[in-house]
Amino acid sequence: MKNTLQEILEVQKRHAGSPRTFPGVIGDGYLYDNNQIFRNIRNTVLELGYTFEENPSSPYYTFPLISLKDLLETKTIPYRNNLYWIEKIDRLRAGTFSLGDLTLGPEATHLCHESAHCIADFILKEGHTSSAIPKNFKDKGELLKILLAESYANTAESMVANLLPQNKQNHWFLEQNLYMRLTDPSVGRLRRRLGLKGLTELTLLLFLYANFMFVQINPVMEKRILKFLGIDPALLKDKKFHSDLRSLEKNIAFTLNPQFIVVTTSFYLKMLGYRAAFSKMLNFDPVIELSKDTGWRKKIALLGQVIDGTFSSNFRRTAVTEAA
Repeated sequence: MKNTLQEILEVQKRHAGSPRTFPGVIGDGYLYDNNQIFRNIRNTVLELGYTFEENPSSPYYTFPLISLKDLLETKTIPYRNNLYWIEKIDRLRAGTFSLGDLTLGPEATHLCHESAHCIADFILKEGHTSSAIPKNFKDKGELLKILLAESYANTAESMVANLLPQNKQNHWFLEQNLYMRLTDPSVGRLRRRLGLKGLTELTLLLFLYANFMFVQINPVMEKRILKFLGIDPALLKDKKFHSDLRSLEKNIAFTLNPQFIVVTTSFYLKMLGYRAAFSKMLNFDPVIELSKDTGWRKKIALLGQVIDGTFSSNFRRTAVTEAA
């Protein structure tokens, strides 16, 4: 395959049959058909009652960070047709252009990221999604919900990227749909060791530490994560496992840019009404805080079930207290 625009358009057409995908979004149908995790995220967000809106009336794309609050409260995820110019270019100069020529566009559509945000918001709030504004700004649990949701979006994207064969076409489709698309061989090995749900939960907590501005974690914190997840901490003595864990940390979770987190997360928290200094708000170990209430473990289990496809479409608020 030469990855001409004609070939890409043919792939797009072959995967335009599902009513749960959007033919005008580059790679959407292809990823839905070929990636279990992308498909599970889409199916779940729809089954929880969220809808998608093409070319939204609200100016979402002019400032997505600010728009997150409205997105969560209206349960509406915006998208736009970014296939339009690919089709037009190919009609004008058929067979002339390939993926290598598309260095300046088109702009991506991040439906997976926003969908994961919505799913996490629903599960962590037990279905109470009418307002994104925390009820108590001094409650660490409220802050944990916000940063867990962001970490879950990071995790979902990373799982999608790592469970898709690596080639130029797939890489381009990922570029058009994901923020987080780094891959590492450790992900596959850890999946075989822990299962997809276990890997998801582990990656989620690593991203949570990253979003709490940790640039790395030590063996004590690694042990704390495993203990919280019900994984035998003795695994850390297994050199292969520990090496893969460190690779997951270094090459996936802690690649988040701390300066970017400061700028974006602190801005969003101020938008929600937080007034304390960002560094002061994050001045605690998130996994220690999660360990104080067994309810967190059950909610994280549900988030893992979404990724591996075992999450029930009949989910209700009471399910949060029943999940293992």
